[in-house]
Amino acid sequence: MEEKILESHAKKVNKVVIILFISYMLAYGVINAIANGISSAISIRALVSVLAVIWAIFSYKTDKNTKYIGMVLSLIMTVTITIIAQGATGEQKGAMVLPQLFAVFVMATYFNKKNFLIFAALLEGIIIISQITSGEIIPIKLLSINVVICLMYFFTRWGGEMIFKSNESEQKAYNLLEKMENTMSAINKSTTVLNATVADCTNYLKIIKESSNTVVATVEDVTKGLGVQVDSVSNITNMMLEANEQVSQTAKISKKLSEVSTLTKDIINEGVKNINEMGNQTKIINDAVNESYSTVLKLQNSMDEVYDFLESINQIAEQTNLLALNAAIEAARAGEAGKGFAIVAEEVRNLAEKSTNTVSMINKVLTQIRDDSKMVLDKVHSGTLATQSGEVIADKVNISFEKINQSFKGIDNDIETELKMIENTIALFEKIKNEMECIASISEGQASSSEEMLLSMEEQNNRINTIFGIINEIKNQSENLELTAQNN
Repeated sequence: MEEKILESHAKKVNKVVIILFISYMLAYGVINAIANGISSAISIRALVSVLAVIWAIFSYKTDKNTKYIGMVLSLIMTVTITIIAQGATGEQKGAMVLPQLFAVFVMATYFNKKNFLIFAALLEGIIIISQITSGEIIPIKLLSINVVICLMYFFTRWGGEMIFKSNESEQKAYNLLEKMENTMSAINKSTTVLNATVADCTNYLKIIKESSNTVVATVEDVTKGLGVQVDSVSNITNMMLEANEQVSQTAKISKKLSEVSTLTKDIINEGVKNINEMGNQTKIINDAVNESYSTVLKLQNSMDEVYDFLESINQIAEQTNLLALNAAIEAARAGEAGKGFAIVAEEVRNLAEKSTNTVSMINKVLTQIRDDSKMVLDKVHSGTLATQSGEVIADKVNISFEKINQSFKGIDNDIETELKMIENTIALFEKIKNEMECIASISEGQASSSEEMLLSMEEQNNRINTIFGIINEIKNQSENLELTAQNN
């Protein structure tokens, strides 16, 4: 490294030294020719020509012997001046010291300690040899030249160190500049990549933000839908409770119908018994019609009681008809679940109408019997025929009551079936109510979760906005850094 620095410096100095050397030798030759004559000038010119040839040869090999050109030229100049000084006298001989010092100064400008010491040793030898050959040893001249050589040595040494330090500083600055350029190039590339990455991140964040907004809107819609669903489930639950209550009321009515049917059946059974007894009484009347005036009166009273019974049966039939009508209305309200019950209620209503018709017929028969009984009072002799007719009518009434009894047994069976269906319907409503309560609980939980999700999505949206702002700031800083790198 040090050799390259000195060689580079020597190339710069060689250009100046060669020009100065030739100029100095020409000027010295001209001056010496004027002072000593043309012959001396011719010899100097010939010497300069020789030196020029030597310089041309060395210049041809500059790249190989650059560091020695200055020393060779200085030695040539010193030897030439020394040879010329051999024939000089007085002041001319004293002036010969100046070219020698000039050669020392020239060698010092190369800042090469090694070459300078070699040149100094050779110069010292040349001067000593010239003084010995001339027979004049001048200690002051040697001392002066040695002092100058010492000063120039330190000048060469310190100058070389300064060159080395300057070159090191220059190299460091160059390396630093190169590193800085590499760093700036890397920064430029990094900022380009960073800008592209930031742009991608910005696009991704925009997409995420749009997706987040869509999700937030969807969650809001889901939350609203869940709220409506919870309200709907609550309304359905309330309607199920009302329907359950109505079914329970229908069950109570059906139980009452069953009780009324049982009571009516008992009354009919009692009526059958009374009719049977009436038949027996009619037979007795038929056997003792002439002696039974009082019995006919009793029979008339009994007929009045039967009439009252029939009136009660008629009222029961009307109530049964009304209950069946109400049951049909309730079944219609119950919808699909009440279709079977509606059919049963219709059958009950038909049976009630039949019962009313039957009671009406019985009422007519009893009215006829009562009229006949009155006629018995007037026509005792015709009582036998009347009692026979009464027996026939009693048998018919007995058969009718038996039919009514069978009808009411069917009604009891239908009502029992209806009660079982109502109980099953109540159990089904209870299960539906439990399921609806479970659905309502799940819907409320989903609504709560949706609200929490909505809050989380809104918070995430805020974070995305914050990150979006940070990335924009990074993008701005990256663009500023890229501009700085490009300007540098």
